[in-house]
Amino acid sequence: MTSFTSWCRARFFSRSKQLARVAGLADDSVLMHSRHFLITVLLFVLGSFIAEAQHPWQRPVLRDRAEVERIMGEAKQKEPSRELRIIWVWDFDKNHAPGFHEYVKARVLFSGLLKRVPKVSVEAALQFPSQQQWAKADLVAFYLQMQPMTPAQFAMMDAYLKRGGGMVAIHGAFIQGPVGGEVAKRFGLAWAGGRTQWGVLPIPSTVAAKRAHGIFDRFPEKFTLVDEHYWGLGGKVDELTVLATAPAGPVRASKGTPKPGQLDNKKWPLFWTKEIGKGRVFGSIPGHNLFTFNDPYYRIILLRAMAWAMNESFDPFKPLVTHNALIKNAEGKAGNEGVDKKFPSLGDAHRTDKSYTLVWQDEFTGNKLDRKKWVAVDDAKIGQYGHGNGESQTYLDAEGDTFFVKDGRLTLVAHHAPEAK
Repeated sequence: MTSFTSWCRARFFSRSKQLARVAGLADDSVLMHSRHFLITVLLFVLGSFIAEAQHPWQRPVLRDRAEVERIMGEAKQKEPSRELRIIWVWDFDKNHAPGFHEYVKARVLFSGLLKRVPKVSVEAALQFPSQQQWAKADLVAFYLQMQPMTPAQFAMMDAYLKRGGGMVAIHGAFIQGPVGGEVAKRFGLAWAGGRTQWGVLPIPSTVAAKRAHGIFDRFPEKFTLVDEHYWGLGGKVDELTVLATAPAGPVRASKGTPKPGQLDNKKWPLFWTKEIGKGRVFGSIPGHNLFTFNDPYYRIILLRAMAWAMNESFDPFKPLVTHNALIKNAEGKAGNEGVDKKFPSLGDAHRTDKSYTLVWQDEFTGNKLDRKKWVAVDDAKIGQYGHGNGESQTYLDAEGDTFFVKDGRLTLVAHHAPEAK
């Protein structure tokens, strides 16, 4: 048996409501969500032990500002036609090394960007929106690896789409295990066990000739995105408007760009839209790498899609495309023109200066976990092994064995159990 231990003192600081959400806290419900932090601790600490970097060789592309502005076009409308309420659905990542599937950091980044647009408000939803959030939302964006949705949750989503709501699903959102067929009816496509594969995204990707909804207007026919690809997903492609495609290459982790002879030359959907009654849905396979959310090309695609899903103009969102983005300067390096120093750039460490205010802490006094503050994941009880991604590990709520509290520390223990199934 092998084991490792780690400890933490749970203490979270914020300088603003925005930074409170970095720790996964809702603006008005700090203590309500504090029970989820044991999940965070378990996943971050265990993740450092088992997490895999699928394509660690990938590096972001710096874009030419003039070309980005050409693709965007001139902005004539400064604000949306109405107040817009966006719900960003997120969770803690369970499987990946830092820089990949960064659900928390991507939410903070894009929520901060979207709030710069007049009349736009953004609210976070951990794992799934509440009934109240569905009722007031104009757009719901899913970027997480979701737990399988229940019939009641599908019903809330259906009612939302029926009234004309917009949805965006990104990368890991398509992985929902046994309910993939139902997910595909709403998101357009979904992971299909035994059929779907993943691997590095080949370069280049191809824009569909129709260029529907203006989402790829003025993009070159062939363009580069550095990210990951899913193919062989379940769903009815003939019910979608496919916006861009890419072939499949080698399966799973990679060490470099696929060679032409390694590609299947098929046109697998990369981006698409689906209209369900009055509702509008956009799907994005890319979103694996954190730096993708800072790529001006991806921002154009995602922000145009969000505007389309809300039946709004892209114009008010155009300034977000280049804000703190991967833009070349005169020397061909990453520029920082117009950087807002109050807004954390991608990769910034969380600051701990005197302007922070303590909003929540647990010093782990005593010798038992405070179950009023924390909840432990227990796969055996919830009947969800592998978390939809075939993990060779299990989370167990076994205080004294898999974790314990002693001397002001929460200690987590991982056991090697080759005999387990």
